[in-house]
Parts: sequence; C-alpha cells; structure tokens
Amino acid sequence: MEVAEITGNLVNMQGISTDLYAANIDGSRRTLIFAKRNDGILYSIMHMLPQQKDRILIARYNLRDKTGWRAFTLDINRGRERYLDDQPAGIVVGLIADNSGNVRVGIEAIEGKSFDDNRTVIHYKKDNSWQKLDVPTKRKNPSISPLGFSADNSKAYFSSNHDIAEGEGDVAGVFEYDFATSELTLLARHSFSDVGSVIRGSDGEVLAVNFATSNSDLELINARSESG
Repeated sequence: MEVAEITGNLVNMQGISTDLYAANIDGSRRTLIFAKRNDGILYSIMHMLPQQKDRILIARYNLRDKTGWRAFTLDINRGRERYLDDQPAGIVVGLIADNSGNVRVGIEAIEGKSFDDNRTVIHYKKDNSWQKLDVPTKRKNPSISPLGFSADNSKAYFSSNHDIAEGEGDVAGVFEYDFATSELTLLARHSFSDVGSVIRGSDGEVLAVNFATSNSDLELINARSESG
C-alpha cells in the first residue's frame, strides 16, 4: 500500500511523494519498506511478481546515478533491493514490464545542445536481446510514453506525437507495436486531449485509455482482452 499525508482539500494522492508499506491481509505486520526521501530517490511499482512470494518489481530513480529509472526487485519483508542486470542502456525516462513481470521496454532520453536537438529512443527486448525501435518521426523532439502490454505480451502500447509535424498540433495518439511483425499502428487519438490514464484488465493487460478531458472519454483499444 502507498501512504501519504493529505494536507488540504486541494491536495490528493496524485503527484505527491508516498511511503510504501506492506502488511498481511488481516492488517498485521504493517511494515514501512520504502520511505519517501528528500535526496532525489523515487520509486514506482512495476509488477507484483506473484510467483515470487517475498518480492515485487519496482523502478527506482536516483538523481545522483545519472542513469534515470532502473529496475530492482524489492524484498517486502526486509526492504532490501536487488538490481536487475539486464536493462536498456542510456538515461531511461520510462521503464515498463510485461504482464509476466519481465522488463521489456525502456524509453531513453538523449540530451542535445538545445531542446530541439533532444532525442527519444525506444528500447525493446526481443529474442533475449535489447534492440532499438526506429520510429519514423515528423518532429524534432517527439513525446513518447509507455502504457503497457496486451494480455499475451505480444504487443506493447505507448502514447506519442511523433507522427504529427511541427506546427500541425501535438496531441499524442495511442500506438501499438507488434513484436512478431515489427509493425507500428496508430489505434486512437483524441481531437484535443492526450491520454490521461490507462484502463487495465485483471492480468494487467491494457484494455482502454481514458483521455484527459472534463468528461469521461474512453477509447477501447483491445477488445480481445476485454472478452477474455
């Protein structure tokens, strides 16, 4: 569970630092395993690793490491972290695991001399090796954010505006990458809003996206997972 102190009516759990606790299902043995820190260290939960009784998968960011987000397993009884050796290179700004708990996609940010010279590279794991996805882009510095995987882990989803030229707008669409065919397909795009949140199924697969509008505006992108 994540715990935070709410200090006013305008403050909620979104976007504030949280402490990570573990407890038995009956509430006993409540233990702090990752405290919010003021030294540039952040975390996010990537996968619960149900096949590993005492560990979960987290992404951790340490400002001093200069490598961005990195994957660790975290012992929920002792709070001890174990670094995973097999990870994408570079300064990683986005890191996701598939529905089996395997780290499969990383987003690398390459800083240029100016903002327009910055580059974003998608790393993905295929056939037990890390490869770079060559995304054809119409703009100098596209935004790319990983969203998740299909139920069978054969496809990855991310939001991006790489297909829109400079001056023609910058609303990010939802894209699907097929690991078997190496095809990249646009699935959905709102007329004026980026993706606000992702709707997931019971196994963690991406079913739909919720656009960040004033009203609830959902787009189903994976009907096969929904029916399963």
